[in-house]
Amino acid sequence: MLDETKKKILTNECCLHLLNIGKIYHLGLAQIILSIYEYRYIATMAIPKNKHTWNDCVRRVGSQAGTEVSLEEVN
Repeated sequence: MLDETKKKILTNECCLHLLNIGKIYHLGLAQIILSIYEYRYIATMAIPKNKHTWNDCVRRVGSQAGTEVSLEEVN
């Protein structure tokens, strides 16, 4: 379950790994995991948070990534 009181900081190194795997893979994997029956109740919170995490990493270390990266639209 998502617990907003226990925020973990994503390091720049982790952000680089995230950006190098790619947005389609990152967001797709999250959607697959959240489609599992046990996680369905957090999907509405987790998917936007996942996009915010992607965007935060792009802003922080996007220029250092080995590939072109773009921001994800958050609704």
